[in-house]
Amino acid sequence: MIPIFIGLLIGAIAAVMTTLLVGVYTIGPTQRGVLTTFGRADRLEGSTGDDPHLGGLLTDEEKKRYNYPNIRVIPPGGPYFKWPWQRLYRVDMTIQAVDITWDPEIQQSFIEAVTKDNLTVLISGQIRWKPSERNLYAYLFGVAHPAAHVVGYFISTLRDRVATFHGERGEGAVEGVSINDLRRNLSLINRHMEDACRKTSPDTASSLTQH
Repeated sequence: MIPIFIGLLIGAIAAVMTTLLVGVYTIGPTQRGVLTTFGRADRLEGSTGDDPHLGGLLTDEEKKRYNYPNIRVIPPGGPYFKWPWQRLYRVDMTIQAVDITWDPEIQQSFIEAVTKDNLTVLISGQIRWKPSERNLYAYLFGVAHPAAHVVGYFISTLRDRVATFHGERGEGAVEGVSINDLRRNLSLINRHMEDACRKTSPDTASSLTQH
């Protein structure tokens, strides 16, 4: 009887030690953490549409599609503890840079875009982006591949901007849709892209060159 009791005691101590070793974690200074319990994130009151910053950027129609719940975000520091049935997501909050030509499935040197008078232009450049701490639910659970989603959204918005571009007066802009007009107005296009991307889950900036 005593050996059985000792064996159970040793097993219980080993289980507790394993839980403590596996369950204790820290969050780095450039990271944020999100904890899920049985696959569900710890939600807070309210949603993206209620956020004073993000909600104000969304139209009523966009709120129906992009209105994600607010979740508890774990700040840098620790040690913290999680149970075995909980899963930790660490999110790198540093600014990331990616070429707009990047595609996980194909290799390409330029992005093609067509102006409204059917001119084809080749565009290259970089996107600089980072996740938004205020909307990590969308970043972690709203899309399967956040980086590919960011690039895809940016390219779609860029092509739409080029297709509808007609030149804007001010800051040296020239009316027209010639290739030279587009080249002279890259700063305007960059600013438009930044404005369009503010309502997305990551914070995004762009730097374009046109050929």
